[in-house]
Amino acid sequence: MKKIFILYILFWFIALLSSAPSIAGEHTGLEFLKISPSARANALAEAFCGLADDINALRYNPGGLGFISEPEIQNSNMTYLAETSYNSLGYLHPLTNGTFAVDIHYLSGPAMTRIEEGTVKEEFSPYTGSLDMGFGRKVSPTLGWGVNFGYVQDQITNDYKAGQPYYNGGLLYRTKDEIFSFGISAQNVGNNFNYTESTIMEKMPSLYRAGIALKFVLAEQDSDINILMEGGKYDYGPGYYAFGIEHWGAKVFSLKVGYRYVLDEKIRSGLGGLSAWRGGLGVRIKRIGIDYAFQPFDTMGNTHRVTLSYRFTGWVVKPKEVSATLKVDPTIFSPNGDGIKDNTFIFPEVTEIKRKLNSWELGIYDSTGAIIQKYANTKKDEKLPKIISWDGKDTDGYFVYEGTYTAQFIASGEGKLAKSSKESIVVDNTPPRVSITLSADTFSPDGDGTDDNVTLYYALTDRYNIDRWQIYLMNEGKKVIYKIKSTETITISVVTGDHTWDGVDDIYSTTVPNGLYSAELTCWDIAGNRASTQTFINVYIPPKVVEKIIERKVEVKEEARGLVVSLSSEVLFKTGKSELGPESKESLDEVVDILKAYPENNVLIEGYTDSSGSRDRNVFISSKRAWSVYSYLVKNGANPAKLKPKGYGPDRPIASNKTKAGRAKNRRVEIIIQKSGE
Repeated sequence: MKKIFILYILFWFIALLSSAPSIAGEHTGLEFLKISPSARANALAEAFCGLADDINALRYNPGGLGFISEPEIQNSNMTYLAETSYNSLGYLHPLTNGTFAVDIHYLSGPAMTRIEEGTVKEEFSPYTGSLDMGFGRKVSPTLGWGVNFGYVQDQITNDYKAGQPYYNGGLLYRTKDEIFSFGISAQNVGNNFNYTESTIMEKMPSLYRAGIALKFVLAEQDSDINILMEGGKYDYGPGYYAFGIEHWGAKVFSLKVGYRYVLDEKIRSGLGGLSAWRGGLGVRIKRIGIDYAFQPFDTMGNTHRVTLSYRFTGWVVKPKEVSATLKVDPTIFSPNGDGIKDNTFIFPEVTEIKRKLNSWELGIYDSTGAIIQKYANTKKDEKLPKIISWDGKDTDGYFVYEGTYTAQFIASGEGKLAKSSKESIVVDNTPPRVSITLSADTFSPDGDGTDDNVTLYYALTDRYNIDRWQIYLMNEGKKVIYKIKSTETITISVVTGDHTWDGVDDIYSTTVPNGLYSAELTCWDIAGNRASTQTFINVYIPPKVVEKIIERKVEVKEEARGLVVSLSSEVLFKTGKSELGPESKESLDEVVDILKAYPENNVLIEGYTDSSGSRDRNVFISSKRAWSVYSYLVKNGANPAKLKPKGYGPDRPIASNKTKAGRAKNRRVEIIIQKSGE
């Protein structure tokens, strides 16, 4: 759609120019500026405004200068009409912010003698010369602008001469694939002037032109074809249409043909029918190019142009070096697939290049300087990502060896080259070395002053730095009952220390039961590598009754299921009854005080009887007694949500039912304060 729109604008522009009438009675001078110096451009009927891909862009469309990236020297020679010769010499040089070009043109004729009334007045050699200097640059990857300032000196006789400054300007649009180009330009624009000894004001031969170029790349035939179309209009002269075709075979030999149709019948008939046609040949061997053009003028003779050019192929503009920044996080990582620091993240940034980058590249190098991984834009002007992730693999997809690597970021654009400093990246897949030992394999935390504690000694070593560590003590069911952790960030490679444990757990803050406990030490280094080891601690407290007898026969003891408070039914109830007696208050108040110390723990209230009587009766009485205790505790501040009463009747006896003393022990209410989390 964009191309169709541009074509529409182009042909509208040409139609407008060609329909504009010439202003009768106006005089134009310095016709020298209309002559094409280039053999290549002339062979293409000068339809060069839309192509403008060599130094001749200075004259035809300076907007094309910015697209040329290699210096060029060009010399043209032409045998013109009436024994005149035309010579030109130009040079083009790309800079960081655009392209500069300069050329000189010189037209000279044979020596002449001026005779007036039979007397020789003077001998003179007419000539015309001009100097052009221009500059062009790209404002985007597809659009360029350019201007050309020139000065022309025309001498017909020694006393009849003129000099005049002028300028050219143009725009060129070219697609990124260079298949389509569109250009517009203004040429020979300047003020009116007059020759010495003349009062006639002359007009500059100003020309306004627009053109397109289509490039077809035939890869299989190793050929390129350029098709050119242009239209233009002189300020004080007729308009024209021009068409040209250029075919390059193997990028070495070219054939050219052009046709220029002037919108003025008198001019066409005066020059002859063949003058509209022209053609040429070209040869380009490496850096050297030779072009030839032939243009017939019927009875006026023919013209031959030869252009010799030298292009500095492979030469590039040395860009201005600016800085870029590169951050790596983490700088040490372990690409081993364990899910911890398997990647490192690289953050490139360029602030000196304001617009789009032409190219960018992030290289990762080994210790010898060889590149092992590269990230770069896959197409021109691709946006720079904010984060680049490296997974520790080389360009072949294999994980790299452990060691130190460097990353460097390079970007170019706007005639600048941005480079970051080289940042180190360490690949470390070796876990740290860890060990844990004990002051004793067995200890008895019973508070008797002997073997009440055990000391754990730990040692951690890594080639780089330790990140964190922990020691978990677990019971035989693998439940963690005690934790020791590093409390701050570690930045050293060797860590040693010890910790003393008194046998108290983190759950109830009480001494753990007898048993075999494991102490597992786990360590992570700064790269995320993990190592662990373990040892075992035996907790053994010699058998003894750990109970506290409270007044009114209240017994409190620690069991595996929790803290057990046992109350005799003889204290709480009358025989065969489930209502609390007055003697129960003091004992139950003791229980209320104990429960206040464990506000967050769940509590079981279990009622039991002896085996006398029917089972159903005993279960019923034990349940009612449990609920009576429940009601008392709730009325005195216990959290009902934490209490769970239930009667078990004669189940779970703690003594023999064959004796009176045994049956008295079995008639009881047990209040179990469960451990946290149960």
